[in-house]
Amino acid sequence: MKDENSIPTEADLQEQASRRKQLRTLILGTLTATGAFHLDGWQAQAHGNRSSHSTAALRSDLFMPQDYVTFRQQITAPNAAETATLSQITHRIKDLQFQSTLSLSERTDLDTLQKQLDSLEEKRRLRETSGITLDLIRQGDIDGAVAAIEGTGDPERVTYEYLWVITDLAYLGRKGNQLTAENQNELHAISQRGIRYADSIRDILLKQKERSATETVVLTRIAEIYHNIASYLVPDIGQPSPAALAVAFDAAQKGKNLRADLGQPTEMLIAEWTVARLEALRGNEAVSERLHKEAITRAERLGDVVQVAWNKYSLARLNRKKSTGENSIPAPVREEIDRLLSVASPDDPSAALLRLEMKHSDY
Repeated sequence: MKDENSIPTEADLQEQASRRKQLRTLILGTLTATGAFHLDGWQAQAHGNRSSHSTAALRSDLFMPQDYVTFRQQITAPNAAETATLSQITHRIKDLQFQSTLSLSERTDLDTLQKQLDSLEEKRRLRETSGITLDLIRQGDIDGAVAAIEGTGDPERVTYEYLWVITDLAYLGRKGNQLTAENQNELHAISQRGIRYADSIRDILLKQKERSATETVVLTRIAEIYHNIASYLVPDIGQPSPAALAVAFDAAQKGKNLRADLGQPTEMLIAEWTVARLEALRGNEAVSERLHKEAITRAERLGDVVQVAWNKYSLARLNRKKSTGENSIPAPVREEIDRLLSVASPDDPSAALLRLEMKHSDY
């Protein structure tokens, strides 16, 4: 067994880099829904200057699951001293990891920094509400877990807690880039109750002729909850359970409809892409193909080249899998997507995520 205090060799570092590249699960649910959380806000906080942030910051694994605790701290406690320390250590680690070769002292520094990061993240791993909720779910007390989230009775606060509890369960219970069976069951249990609560508040607010700014925020956050449930219940490798897939599909449909009610065309395109993805997983490949084609038409009408690219990419993968059983996409389609992304804004997070998907996937 390797001594945990030994200095990592060049081979060790290459193996670590390879494993990190295999963790292709980007935080798509949180970052691409563009409602309660905004990627540009995270980038601005992480890099200190909104005017200087760019997609260069989205280096191969910046927003991978192992960065989740730092990501969450940047959003929920941007001014805390621990947040600044987490960010500094994280970026120093990434700077070292992106060097082609490391000196002996740099390897030692990398090992020391990783241990410091692990220690800090362990202290902030679970938010208080998430920790209480998870303990109660594991005790079989779903009603108690729900009470811990919904206790304040304030829709703005409750939807905020549901959003973070669901996201915490999705990202802090993983092994590599896959949800464990236990973790999926926990996420499934709280997601069902989250949907029930979201439905009740959505119905009340949509019936109102006029809404306050806060109520609009709550509705947008509910759309985020639907989107994240639809995203997180489906593993990137393997198949979701039939029960989890049913809940994910229900959430995706509700998210799409709510985006339409809110008049959010870009977010609705993302929601439609999610529904199309889930239809394919449900075995409805013809429906999925039709939805992707319809989304491409709407995206072209809106001039949204990024959503055109995402749907062309997914459609090509779907067709390739049907014809060959493989997930790779033909070179001409890849070239077309590259052309589309070349005219996208350099600061568009969805474009950056698709570039990373294209670059680091095996497709």
